[in-house]
Amino acid sequence: METSINIFLQTLGAWLQSLSKLLSFLGTESIYILVIPAVYWCVDALAGLRLGMILVLSGTLNGLSKLIFKSPRPYWVDKAVIPVARESSFGLPSGHAMNAAALWGQISREFQKRWLTWVCIVMIVLIGLSRLVLGVHFTFDVAIGWVLGLLVYLLFNYYYSPIAAWVKAMPLKRQLLLSFLTSLIIVALIILAGLPGRTWVMPAAWAEGAGPVNPFDTRGLYTIAGLWFGFLAGFLLLRAQLGILQSRLGGIHLLWRYLVGLAGILLIYMGLGQFIPETLTASTFILQYLQAALLGFWITFLSPRLFKVLRIASFSKPGQN
Repeated sequence: METSINIFLQTLGAWLQSLSKLLSFLGTESIYILVIPAVYWCVDALAGLRLGMILVLSGTLNGLSKLIFKSPRPYWVDKAVIPVARESSFGLPSGHAMNAAALWGQISREFQKRWLTWVCIVMIVLIGLSRLVLGVHFTFDVAIGWVLGLLVYLLFNYYYSPIAAWVKAMPLKRQLLLSFLTSLIIVALIILAGLPGRTWVMPAAWAEGAGPVNPFDTRGLYTIAGLWFGFLAGFLLLRAQLGILQSRLGGIHLLWRYLVGLAGILLIYMGLGQFIPETLTASTFILQYLQAALLGFWITFLSPRLFKVLRIASFSKPGQN
């Protein structure tokens, strides 16, 4: 039976479930949105840019795949599976496993330290397995998540350099327009993938185990589309005006950059989030997109400009990178 592995892992003890909750939390967007800006501001801006891009691409493919496959979660279909965590989206493929494979794989590539590579491999495996223990994914969901995450990683690194060179040769206005249009492509795909949700009815057997959920809630995907636009547009505009943010100013400046930048993230993410309604209307999706676009723009443009004013950052000259 598909849930036999979930049930077996859950019988190993509460300690494993608690550990899995922690590991699963380390694979959430909330953690990534704290880590990626830290890399961008304090370690290597180009590496941070690539990490942000690959996470958005992985998240987009994952969200669209869930809407296409419409697969249940283990605790939806088997009462023997304990819902240690609950999720409202469809199950296939596992977003945690997919994003972990893409992002931690990219981290390994960016910094190329043997010890870090092993840490990344362990994190990819443990984050995926934690979803089985929590009862929110079948083994197949996690395996497909790993495969698709690896595919995103391979395709991203194969095409990144030629596409980056092609975009860099464009006038700035065209670069900014391209970043906006590609985000609209994501929005168009969201709308197309979500169309079946207007008539699709969850099987009664699933609904009893799932509880009150709406697997066609696409607010997260609109957030991803907005992040893509704001993140890329901010980087392109900053590169044209000042150059690329450098990490040469270290020590206390690193700490100040992160604290100042983090304050802006919290203000936009949590403060403005209070004004976005819970109802799934067009205005909600637009506000979700705009909030995320502002968040991405803060990370790659507004905060570095503020760092310059505060004299806690330096920049390369345009054309050096």
